[in-house]
Amino acid sequence: MLGAASIPHVVTPMPHPHLSSNVPHVATPNGLWPAECVHAVPSGTGIRRHPKGVEYTFPNGTVSYRAPCPHATPPRPRPKSEGSNSSRAELTSHAYPMIFWGTRGAVSKFTATYNVPKAPTVESGGAGQTVFWWFGVEPTSAADVLQPVLGWNGFNHPGWTFASWNCCPAGHTHYAPPLNVSTGDVLFGALDGTGGDGYEIVSAAKEVEAQSVLRSNDATPQVDPLLTLETYNIDGAPNCDLLPAGPLVLENIATTPAVTSWGADEPQGWGIAASCGWSVKFDGDTLTITPPAASAGSSGGAAAAVEA
Repeated sequence: MLGAASIPHVVTPMPHPHLSSNVPHVATPNGLWPAECVHAVPSGTGIRRHPKGVEYTFPNGTVSYRAPCPHATPPRPRPKSEGSNSSRAELTSHAYPMIFWGTRGAVSKFTATYNVPKAPTVESGGAGQTVFWWFGVEPTSAADVLQPVLGWNGFNHPGWTFASWNCCPAGHTHYAPPLNVSTGDVLFGALDGTGGDGYEIVSAAKEVEAQSVLRSNDATPQVDPLLTLETYNIDGAPNCDLLPAGPLVLENIATTPAVTSWGADEPQGWGIAASCGWSVKFDGDTLTITPPAASAGSSGGAAAAVEA
């Protein structure tokens, strides 16, 4: 079923050179974003970068436009080889505790299946504890990213949701209605090229027989595949019990053309292996990150294991 709550957390960012502290922001899977520039659209909506800003073609055939976002937006992370973006570490409420980038090249299709893990054993209440787990593609500038996203507490309620996201044509972030999903569900995500720079972003859940879909053309080649864990208001030790209580798994990872190699894990802000002792194992087909209690039979303090 579609998620009953569909508005991300509204927060006031801490002082930061790239954000306005007097503008409400929301926690999204592409950074803290000005709330005025984050939009829910119907599943199946077409989103296209346009000289006016953004053009929308809705499932009923109507077309509308939105002017560019009037607020500053944060830079997105980059690999260390391209000057890893230190601003992520400055935003201590927001981090990428695990990121893998694949070899750069045109991506016409990217698919994977997700498990839905156990919920965190501790909830932070109004503090906005949020986990996003996703794969995606972005251009060399990292100015855009297309993602099927599994989220915990991503829409202002403590539960798992699965939704398609498009960031950031003309500075705007968009999502299709999220699906409510449950521990044990198996999910399917896809980025399907539709010609030129167009993609269909699909987030599907077999158990609820529903999809969250966007049709996107950000008018820029999407050439950098990535696999990402993203968090807000967790910040690593001693808050590791705010993370999911079981493994997160992406499997059957496939791209067309095939990614020739994946780089090493490059966390930004804090690292889930170094800070929380999670194991990170990736063989090119399956990425599994596992908490110490599940991998070592202990409640914490285990040495981190990273394999790639």
